[in-house]
Amino acid sequence: MEQPPIDQSELDARIRDHTEELLRLWWAEQGGAAKDRDLQIVSCSIPFPQQRVLRTIDLGCGPGDLGRAIAGAYPAARVDFVDRDPLLLSICRQVNQHAALPGTYRQLDLSDESWSQGLRAHGYDVIAAANAIHWLTPMQAETVLADVYRLLDHGGVFLFAEPAVPEAPFAPGFEKWKARQPPRYEAENWKAFWGRASSLVGYDHIRLLGARADSRIGDRMTARGWIELAKASGFQTVDVLWRDADGVIIAAQKN
Repeated sequence: MEQPPIDQSELDARIRDHTEELLRLWWAEQGGAAKDRDLQIVSCSIPFPQQRVLRTIDLGCGPGDLGRAIAGAYPAARVDFVDRDPLLLSICRQVNQHAALPGTYRQLDLSDESWSQGLRAHGYDVIAAANAIHWLTPMQAETVLADVYRLLDHGGVFLFAEPAVPEAPFAPGFEKWKARQPPRYEAENWKAFWGRASSLVGYDHIRLLGARADSRIGDRMTARGWIELAKASGFQTVDVLWRDADGVIIAAQKN
């Protein structure tokens, strides 16, 4: 994405008194109760004692909801918050400061093959991502998951939630069922968040995000496809923790 026309300190200042409002709009855009369920599933499925000092990455963190959920379950966790978007990182940083939650912040773009050089070389216990990998092309996703595998310590886990579609034979009936369910994502909620954020910072931040590449994974991957991607990156133990109308939550362990 392009960089904002204002520096980080000015961006921080313009949203400082509005972070709670922006976080509420973000949660509405992300699905509200369904998002809370996803965070609980991920944070409760980490296979380590709760007193452990977890070395953690919230990958593609946005405002940092997933990292905060993990820190809520593991009070001694050390979380590196990683995102390409300086606005989202600013919200994340300020919300964490209000919550007295320590963390480090890295503006890194997963589509850049050198992204992992901005982090420690290895030794993480948990790397978690929510709706971050499907923005990549299949080749970029393979590179990122290989990097994730390398960054994890032995026994470390990668937990990720992504959009998923059913396998072809089951798709027609599944889509008919899905059409009868209340939608998790609404275009108006997306516009509400980004429109309000743009009005606060004083420029069109949506334009800086760039166009969505046709070659990205998007919502075309099946649950089996996500599992195979994880296994191809070296993960030996891979499981589906949750599957609903919109997506899947996968857990993978480096043995």
